Amino acid sequence: MAEDYFGPKFSTVFLSKIVPLEPKIRKLIFWGKKFSLLGLTPSYEFGAAGNLSFRTEKGFIITAAGKELGKLKEEDFVEVLRCDIQNREVSAIGKFEPSSETMLHHSIYKERGNVDVIFHVHDEYAIENCEELGLRCTENEKPAATIELVEEVLKAMENLDYIVIKNHGIISLGRTFEETGERIIDVNNKIKIE
Repeated sequence: MAEDYFGPKFSTVFLSKIVPLEPKIRKLIFWGKKFSLLGLTPSYEFGAAGNLSFRTEKGFIITAAGKELGKLKEEDFVEVLRCDIQNREVSAIGKFEPSSETMLHHSIYKERGNVDVIFHVHDEYAIENCEELGLRCTENEKPAATIELVEEVLKAMENLDYIVIKNHGIISLGRTFEETGERIIDVNNKIKIE
């Protein structure tokens, strides 16, 4: 990880403290456990790395800030309804602050209308060997949870569904939970074989 974690770098306006009720949250819980078992959510002082989200009719549901992906409960999710990147303000429904990478997820959903699911985990194999493996990587290292990181990821992403964020993590995009998650596992398996 490129820097120490200090939590979200935006303010959250809670429109309600009610936990979002959405059956698809169970799929994020499933994938969080799976990624944790694979060692793709390393622990830090604040909890564990990574965040998961899916698009909703009004915005998107994302993991709460600092929650360990392997221990997620239904209350550990926030629905983001509005994201003002320039003013660094997020409007949301839920009990906890949304993930520090909320602005990144928002920007990808805005840029890529064909993406319904975003998984961001920390695959050290991919991060350390992205050039040798032919994986697209952001050109410059930027601090986590910043507008600069958002811009760097969008610049590198183009129409790709998997990229490495330099010295930070990886991000996988897809239409379904299975497609998005299996892509991460496939790349991780290939890396371990080579």
